Amino acid sequence: MNLENILKHTSPFQHWELNDCLNEETLNEISYAKIANGERAYDGTRAADHTGSGLDGKLRLFVTKNNANFFPNLSKTINYLQRKNVVQNISEILNKNLSKSFVRLEIIGDKKGFWLKPHKDISEKLMTMILW
Repeated sequence: MNLENILKHTSPFQHWELNDCLNEETLNEISYAKIANGERAYDGTRAADHTGSGLDGKLRLFVTKNNANFFPNLSKTINYLQRKNVVQNISEILNKNLSKSFVRLEIIGDKKGFWLKPHKDISEKLMTMILW
């Protein structure tokens, strides 16, 4: 993972932009991850489930110890983001103490038509990194 050349933006809110931060192998793991197909019942939440089928919740795939062998490059990314010096570097960029944080990596299969209501995340979440 490449955390060089980070661009800071202040509008419409404070955020940072990274480019070319993942290699092709890692991007392929994301692209070919098995995300459920089928009809969706988008209601503005990521865990929407009014179809009763449970499909909407399956739009999220968490990389865990149980499936890490299917995602060796993403597992390397998790390990990299857990390095003390990387945590310190990101803490300095964000001006937020991340020393007691942990990494939760998920692949999200948002489909055409998906939308998310403006919301506040849970208080335990210290930062979100989204890669497109």
